[in-house]
Order: sequence, then C-alpha cells, then structure tokens
Amino acid sequence: MKQTVAILCSLDTKGREAAFLEKRVCDAGLDVFLIDLTTRGGSGAPAHAGIKEILSAAGLSEQDARAFSKRDWIEAVRGGLALLLPRLYAQRKFHAALAVGGLQNTWMATGGLRELPVGVPKVMLSTVACGLRHMEPFVGNKDVTLMHAVADLSGLNPVTEIVLANAAAAVIGMLRFGGPTLPEARTPMVGISAMGVVGGCSERVIRLLGQAGHSVVAFHSTGGGGRSLEEMIASGQIMAAVELSLHELICADVFHEGYALGAPGRLLSGAAAGIPMVVMPGGLDFIDYSAEEFRRRVDEWQGRGYLFHNAEVVHIKCSADEACAAASVVAERLNQSRGPVCVLLPLRGLRSDTGPGEALHDPAVDAALFEVLRAALNSRIRVVEIDANINDAAVSDAVVRELNALLTARGAYAGEL
Repeated sequence: MKQTVAILCSLDTKGREAAFLEKRVCDAGLDVFLIDLTTRGGSGAPAHAGIKEILSAAGLSEQDARAFSKRDWIEAVRGGLALLLPRLYAQRKFHAALAVGGLQNTWMATGGLRELPVGVPKVMLSTVACGLRHMEPFVGNKDVTLMHAVADLSGLNPVTEIVLANAAAAVIGMLRFGGPTLPEARTPMVGISAMGVVGGCSERVIRLLGQAGHSVVAFHSTGGGGRSLEEMIASGQIMAAVELSLHELICADVFHEGYALGAPGRLLSGAAAGIPMVVMPGGLDFIDYSAEEFRRRVDEWQGRGYLFHNAEVVHIKCSADEACAAASVVAERLNQSRGPVCVLLPLRGLRSDTGPGEALHDPAVDAALFEVLRAALNSRIRVVEIDANINDAAVSDAVVRELNALLTARGAYAGEL
C-alpha cells in the first residue's frame, strides 16, 4: 500500500491550490486522500470526504446544520474533524496531513490535526501563521507545523506556487524520513517535568536515568509542557513520573495567571493512573510575568525578591501564604494517588538564585511550604528531606535512588518498567 497524504482545504475557493498540491504529492510517488472543507453549499468537486462525513462524525446532518450561524457551523466542522481525522488515520486512509487556508480553514483544519498522534506529519499552510496571534489554539500539545503562506491563497502565482511547493515538500519529507508515531514507539518512558531554574537537577537526573537504561522524556514547565505530560500519562505512554518542577501549578491554581499558565490539573493524571512518582515542589516558590506586566504592577511586588530571568520575563518570590496554598493543592492531589509516591524536600532552595544573598532567598517562605506538606501528606507517601538546594548533586542522586526503589518494589527494572 502506498503512503498517502491527506490534503484538507475548501475546494470551492482553493481548488487550484489543491490540484497543485495533489500533483506534487503524486509526482513524489505518494497517494492523496482529499478532504473538502467547503461549508455551505458544497463545492461539487470530487473528494474522498467532505462536509457530509465531517458533520456525521459530530452526530449532525447537513440539514441539522443549515439552521446554524456561521460561527456555529465552523465550530461544528472543527469538532467533526477532531473526531473524523483520528478515525480515518486509524483506518490507514492516510499517513500524513497537509492543510491550507486562511483563518477559517486554519481554525477548522487544526481542530483535527491536533488530535492526530505525535509523530504523524501534520503541516498547516496558513495566511494567519504570523503577527501577534497566539498559536496555542492551532497547535495545542501536538507537533503541528504552522507555515506562513506569505501571500493570500487566492490562486496560483509565483509566490503561492513557491510556498505550496515547499509545504508539499515538507510533509513528503516528514513522511519519508521521519520517525514512527508515538503509539508505535513501544519503549516505556519516564516523564520528567523540568525548567531552567531546576536545570542542574534535571540534567543530572536525565543523565543518570539514561545510564540506567530508562527512556526519559522531559517536559518544560511553562504551560504546555505540563499539560502534555499529564495527557501522556493518562494515555498510558508514561510509566513513571519524576516531578522536578511544579511551577505551572502555582500559576494555574493559586495566582490563576502568570507566564506559565496553561496546565490545569497538574499531578492528577499520575495519581489516577497509579504510576510510580517522585515529586519535588520545585518552582513552587515564585511567580513569573512578562517584563511589561511586571512594570505595570510594580507596586504589588514591594518587599518581595525578584529578578529578570531575561529581558522579557521576571521571576518574583511568592509570599508564605501563596506558597502554602500551592503546597495544599499538591498534598490534596498526591493523597489521591493509587500508586507509590515519594516526596523529596530540598531544604536549601526550590530553584536557582535562592541561596543566601541571592535575589529569591527567603527561607521563611520555603519553610512554610515544607511544613504544609509534612502535615498534609498522608502516611502512605514517603517524605525525604535533604539539606541541600534542588540543583545540588545530593538531590538529583536522591531522586534517582527513590525512583529506582519505587520501580524495584513494583518488579520494574531499567528499560522494562
């Protein structure tokens, strides 16, 4: 069976572009599965799937949708694609996906693209992959490649032919030379939450676990990373977790804002799945904002330590009450765990820049956080205190030691969790 590229676009307005892409893909020796996103009226052009199949996947008929406003129609198509594309992929109707369009088509198409497994080539050639727009709604937690179309996709011309050819080449190259999709990568994985301020710890933990034969995947705790970690645990792809940075939790569950906002429900997937977890409250002692937001609200931060992480982001020390609120959330969620958990408390700082004389040094805040964890965690959870900073070798060594103990207790050894 030939490898096949799904091409998604509205054939009523992008028929010439679709034909151009189809020829490029077929000239490369691949097949095409054409999905027509034309909404009201239909295009009349032949396609393997169209609005009827898309709406049907969402439990709707074209007659049902005729009463919809334009907004509701577009949302119905986006929701239908989110269900239809994974189903078609599971049926091996296609092996890669390439979508083209403006804002409407980008919104609809990426609703489906981001539901495909990690590793499936997915390219969105869009007129709106530019400017000050947030790309989160289009990309989500998946490896969707957004490519700026430069010119409006309203016919073939020297500019659009170049970008269309490059978009086709991108998806063909991914399909031919890329790796397997994530569900096909059968190696059990250890998931790690990390960020730069606990980099000394995460780098050593990753190295030591790798030397022990584990396949380790690190997730950057800046909003999207923690969400991806939670989703992969829930899907059974992460068999053990090492939580070195819970910074997203303080943004989501205490401040409800901050630069790392975007990962609600941290720790809940691991607790529900019952996987072995080693947890540290790394990064729970600060909040971060853009430099612009920090300057606008500078009066709120009087008396707190802060530092510019870079020209765009400022880190601000939490108060004791804020840190305790975060610790209470951590304890409440870990107490729900169905599996073995070990909590490590690095008593000399939960990130870099927290030593004596450094900008975020405030041992009273850390001590209050630790006390909440000691008091609130249930007796099934092992608590280990280490008189060191989180980035000291003694802490990373303890992380690896405790994880190995949890895995051994479960009869799981390096490389075969």
